[in-house]
Amino acid sequence: MFHDVNPSFFGRPEGVVIQAEALRATVESLKRVATTLVANPAPDPVEARRLLSTLCMSLAVYFDPAEARRYFGALLGERPDLQEGVNVLLNGRGLLRDSITYVRQMAFRGMDMGDLARGITGVVERFERHEASESLLVQRFFNNEGASTAPSAS
Repeated sequence: MFHDVNPSFFGRPEGVVIQAEALRATVESLKRVATTLVANPAPDPVEARRLLSTLCMSLAVYFDPAEARRYFGALLGERPDLQEGVNVLLNGRGLLRDSITYVRQMAFRGMDMGDLARGITGVVERFERHEASESLLVQRFFNNEGASTAPSAS
């Protein structure tokens, strides 16, 4: 059963739950930095670089592939109809990592601060969409939504 394999909050190991709090704080700080870069396009983006590096390192723990296989494997063990949603999430994780790498490169190349702010905003929005999608998937699992029907592509 899912809860036997994943006894913590929404099935996530305690370390991942703790990392989630730090991740949310980093995302909120990135939002502030993006706003600052738009308001004052002249500053050196040291804080943006630091926060993007922190986000990248945090996601390495938060999106740990071994933990993801166990976590999603347990979901799919009981609800194979959620496979499409799991695939979308895992693909989204890769796209998010790629977008962070791209925006980090922008920050280190001294790109236009408006472009950097838009890049940071895009990363934040992608992360928030990913979190919302995962929450919906887990909600479908716990509510047994769609168990007898094919998953919708959303």
